[in-house]
Amino acid sequence: MSGEELLRCNYMLPTKKRRCRMLVKKGNLFCGEHSIHDPSKSERVICPNDPKHTVKKDELEKHLATKCNSRLPDEPWIVFNINVANQDRGKTLFVFTDRVDECDNRRPDDEQLSRMSALIQNAIQKVSFCITDRVLTSKQITDHLSSNTHLSGEHRKHLIQLSSIIGYFYLR
Repeated sequence: MSGEELLRCNYMLPTKKRRCRMLVKKGNLFCGEHSIHDPSKSERVICPNDPKHTVKKDELEKHLATKCNSRLPDEPWIVFNINVANQDRGKTLFVFTDRVDECDNRRPDDEQLSRMSALIQNAIQKVSFCITDRVLTSKQITDHLSSNTHLSGEHRKHLIQLSSIIGYFYLR
């Protein structure tokens, strides 16, 4: 065994029939990923958020809270288990209890819909005067379209859109 072999992981990859090439810390036989196979070390478990990596069992809670890149985002609009059905009643009820009312009544009532409709109509009236329907062109794409008459309607539509975008770039 050379000195470099001692710095590499001793785990034998079954599919590749060779040793893992990851470096190991001094005094260890296995890399962090394969240290679950080292009987002398503390127990490692597969991460519940991402089964592609393992974590020491005693550090699992800290890992899930702060370190794991695959942790679930803690955003106010994400409601945990929002679609979980209550099996006892046979219809969709939310299992969690802290935000049931908020999630149960997510549909707006008629008053809220009419208010939102009025807001949208008001916004459209305020900006409709400055919206113009102007399609610019690019010489290269126009030439391409005229020389390739076999293109499908969808393909032509996309090329016309690109031509207009390029035309706006030239306009600036």
